[in-house]
Amino acid sequence: MHTVWKGSLSLGLLNIGIRLYSAVEEKDIKFLSLHRECLAPIKYKKIAPDCTDTEVSDEDVVKAYEYAPHKYIIVEEKELDTLQKNMNLD
Repeated sequence: MHTVWKGSLSLGLLNIGIRLYSAVEEKDIKFLSLHRECLAPIKYKKIAPDCTDTEVSDEDVVKAYEYAPHKYIIVEEKELDTLQKNMNLD
């Protein structure tokens, strides 16, 4: 565990070392969706119901922002990478 603070308490000639630790640690828990009977992982198909009911490949899927109902701005992976590189938390 990571020490948050170190110090000492002095009472006359007695010196006591003190360390403060965080009481909580963040842990991400990932749950899977399973079929209750056979415990097989559930898989999802990517389909575009307005165009076709066949499965869409990963290459044909893009990220987009909906700025008005049914109006989209497509954001390419290169643009997202550029944004992440330019972000500073200063």
